[in-house]
Amino acid sequence: MFILWSNRSMFNLLLKSDKDHSCDDQGNAHLSVSENILTDNNTIELTTISRTNTNDVEFINAESLYHDNFTSQTKSFFASTLFNTKLLTEVVEQENNSTEVNNAFDSLNGRRLVNIRYIFESIQSIKHQGFDCTFHDLEFTKEKRKGFFSTFCFTCKLCGLKETINSEDPSDNININTNVAVVSAVVNTGQGYGQLEEFAATLNMPVISNRMYQGMHSKVFHYTHKIALDGMLLAGKEEGRLAVERGDVDQDGRPKIAVVADGAWSKRSYRTNYNALSAVACIIGAVTKKVIFFGVRNKFCCVCFSAKKLDKEPGPHHCFLNWDGPSTAMEADIIVDGFKHGLEMHNLIYSQLIGDGDSSVMKRLRIAKPYEPNCIVQKVECTNHLLRNYINRLRDLTSKRKNSKDEPIPGYLRKIIQTRLLRLRYVVTEAVKYNRQLQNLVNGPNHVFGDHTNCRQYFCQGTKEGEDNLVDELKRFELWDDIIRARNLLTYHTESLMYNFNNNAAELYNSILAKFIGGKRINFSHKGSYELRCNAAVTTYNEGANRLSSFNKQITDKSPGMYTKQYIKKIAKRIENHSRRRCLFKTSERTKTAAKPLTNTGPDENYGNV
Repeated sequence: MFILWSNRSMFNLLLKSDKDHSCDDQGNAHLSVSENILTDNNTIELTTISRTNTNDVEFINAESLYHDNFTSQTKSFFASTLFNTKLLTEVVEQENNSTEVNNAFDSLNGRRLVNIRYIFESIQSIKHQGFDCTFHDLEFTKEKRKGFFSTFCFTCKLCGLKETINSEDPSDNININTNVAVVSAVVNTGQGYGQLEEFAATLNMPVISNRMYQGMHSKVFHYTHKIALDGMLLAGKEEGRLAVERGDVDQDGRPKIAVVADGAWSKRSYRTNYNALSAVACIIGAVTKKVIFFGVRNKFCCVCFSAKKLDKEPGPHHCFLNWDGPSTAMEADIIVDGFKHGLEMHNLIYSQLIGDGDSSVMKRLRIAKPYEPNCIVQKVECTNHLLRNYINRLRDLTSKRKNSKDEPIPGYLRKIIQTRLLRLRYVVTEAVKYNRQLQNLVNGPNHVFGDHTNCRQYFCQGTKEGEDNLVDELKRFELWDDIIRARNLLTYHTESLMYNFNNNAAELYNSILAKFIGGKRINFSHKGSYELRCNAAVTTYNEGANRLSSFNKQITDKSPGMYTKQYIKKIAKRIENHSRRRCLFKTSERTKTAAKPLTNTGPDENYGNV
């Protein structure tokens, strides 16, 4: 267990506290502490701590050869003459009659991350043969820091032996060392070195150097990439097994599966700047909802850039630059590469691609032909994106002041279209959900605007009381043709609508990735940090909070500590409770709130008032 403590106050209290020592018949020493140790605002209560007697430390001083015959008076004389003159420093009397050693102890400031159990065990194990020196007789001399790992050096005021106490066990093969753990925590919380510096400064704690941070960052990248790769291979095996059970195989017995694919840039484009330095795309199994492939494209390497700027050859380094084309082509290239590796990596054929239609992926796939000429990949459009594009085209009509003949469009017609956008979408979703017939999709706008001539009886009960037929009026102002044009673009993808698939799984991965890259507000594309965070997002997507356990086992081959396990169980319990609530209160049984009329999509009268 690691604890954050204030070094100076803790050591000062330990060095000055009086403790009772006793030994049992076997020679095992016992340390009984009857006081509370205060570390800033935290109180640690210590009660009867036992330890076994360690191997005696052999005296090197010539005077100690006959230490068994020393009397207490001789020991006191030895301490007051020889050792006090060489080791003890000036003692300054305080106003409260206490004493303070005025030496290197003054330079010990701030807080440190320590393994509290190991610290106390190290203190207990200190006992010098001959004078029976303990930690109480030690004098602090210096601190050696290596990142967040500290070594505290002491010298005995009586016998002159030197002792060191580390902030954690250097030979510990159960817990991840502090430096790797801190860098991993920074990555998992979507932060960077700058945030770590500020965090440490706020705690008044020395921070790891940037050079060492980069070294630990490379180690975390190696372990995280291995975990992500293993998770993808397991997910691919599961997808293949389920496909074989369904009988979805080709003539050679290779499983055929449907996959969801999508990409994301390292920064937001705002529909104007398509020049991101990095991009990621993932391929997810449609059945298991697990990532089975992902790739990253980088246009920039800070080491190569700096060397080029100085007109020098870059030194040896792990270069992540792997793309020199436009940023807009990154997504398609990654997905095509994933399809090509489907057989090699998983022995799977990706026969259906569920996507959002925002890129030229299908064009590239038809050119690449990853699965021989006789195996063509089928594109299934995401239903959510089809409906969103359909409604966006209709919403654009509400902002048109004039038609194609430069004639003004009445405001009430634009307002009617605006208020019925939700009904236009509802007609499509209900037709797909229950009827799955093209006729109902084609007749949707007529039904919404009051023309029930072609409505089926099981779909519509006819004209309602007080309902007006607005079709003729929309035709008169040439709005009807625009509505039908938007509808035709939707019905062109009728087959995809009937599948009723969506790419929510890929959008979920993108949302998880956004947490690791600071919401696309921080540039992590200079080196390998962006790719590391994409790997971390894959492990989070496939394993959830259990990724922390996998990370610990990958490094130490052991399960993580108590508090890590508590966090994993807490997150698992939260997900389980959420799933249970969703099953208990289904959508049809939930209390439905009245939908707000879509009368205005812009800001209200209070926004931007002057």
